[in-house]
Amino acid sequence: SQGIEAKSFSESGQWQTKSCPTAKGQKWQNEDWKDLIKMANGCVVKEDWSQVEAIGNHLAKTHPLAPWGPYFLSLSAQSRKGFSRALWMIELALKKSPNNALAVYQKGRVLWAIEEYGQATEVFEHALKINPRILDAHLMLGQIFYRDQEFKKARDHFQKVVESDRSNYTALVGLAECELKSDNFEKALGYFSQAIEKNPKDLDLRVRKAFVLESTVNDPHEALKEFKEIQRLLAKGRISGQLSFDLVSKIKTLEDIVSKVALGKSEGRTPGSKEEVSK
Repeated sequence: SQGIEAKSFSESGQWQTKSCPTAKGQKWQNEDWKDLIKMANGCVVKEDWSQVEAIGNHLAKTHPLAPWGPYFLSLSAQSRKGFSRALWMIELALKKSPNNALAVYQKGRVLWAIEEYGQATEVFEHALKINPRILDAHLMLGQIFYRDQEFKKARDHFQKVVESDRSNYTALVGLAECELKSDNFEKALGYFSQAIEKNPKDLDLRVRKAFVLESTVNDPHEALKEFKEIQRLLAKGRISGQLSFDLVSKIKTLEDIVSKVALGKSEGRTPGSKEEVSK
């Protein structure tokens, strides 16, 4: 899948949601079509695909000229990996409403899922020309362009997401990585910190930031702080996971480096200047 997977995106950013009706006991068939769409979106968020299917079928029968019935049926089919039906349904939706940006975006998702990557990228871009506010399309394109090493384009798409949703974890991490590629270390670290604030239990991201401080920014003092914080959180059980390196040894190494730097400063030189000073 070339490193990026089409996810089951909710449309909650485009429509208000209502509670997904339960399979039994809740009558929803007589609801207004707008409320049905909100309910269907609630079911997408909940990943209750049987109810998405039921509401989609109902909308297709009661509002045959509107795109929403086949649109939700496409989402439901894709959730079951029924990609042929998902593509058929979304093409049907687009025949009813060719400029429906969400339907265009859904077509891109299906194309991506069946590994038609070039077509999918073009379709995502077309969806954003129709409606630049589809944040999930910006996220997909940001990841695609980052993978293709087009970092300026990637950053632009991630930035669009953050402008509308400052707490979007994926976009914040994407911006951090793009800024690293441009050697904008201060900005990168700022975005890493924001992403960690949004998802404080992400061990991998904390480790990523610590290694950036150590190896890329070459700031052993700040790197040591980050690794010690990781050690503290692991000990308290606030984060969990497996590390691919010896954390105790890493901290010891950085403590030695920081001590040597401090000693060099106290003697009026850096550790690397010792030989030169002694001559």
